[in-house]
Amino acid sequence: YLKISTTITNTDSTNSINDIRAQAGIADTMAGDDEVNFKRGNISNSGFNMLSDITNRSNSIIAHAGDVNAVLYSKSASANSKWYFDCCDASSLFNVSPSESTIYTDGNYYDGSMALEYSIHDLAPGASYTFTWLIGGSNNADLSKLARMLYRAGVTDNYTP
Repeated sequence: YLKISTTITNTDSTNSINDIRAQAGIADTMAGDDEVNFKRGNISNSGFNMLSDITNRSNSIIAHAGDVNAVLYSKSASANSKWYFDCCDASSLFNVSPSESTIYTDGNYYDGSMALEYSIHDLAPGASYTFTWLIGGSNNADLSKLARMLYRAGVTDNYTP
């Protein structure tokens, strides 16, 4: 797996930045094949659990085809997963709300994109916000093991006023 930390800093000395949204993901999701099936859910120390309600927040998303899985995960309370059926253009994914991304593509395969969307809200002058996201891959037999590893490697957000 790969662990990436991103810090956003308001360098303005007098004005706040309001309603910040950031996105981390893959514009052309390939997991063993160019067309994948997406599952949205939450990773905890016990592994991956698929969402039961589309309005619930989802800290992870899995793209899979055959015996190959690609997993995006964040321990951030502001992260919410989403996917889009259009390949290769990250800007298409920016216009999709997590509430528009079905929980499971039900066996349908898409040449699509997946991401975690972060709602950071406001940053006061000089303040910083750091979020960490992880991406990993595994076969079907090791997917639960990968999910637990990602959970242990995850880092909660850090706000520095």
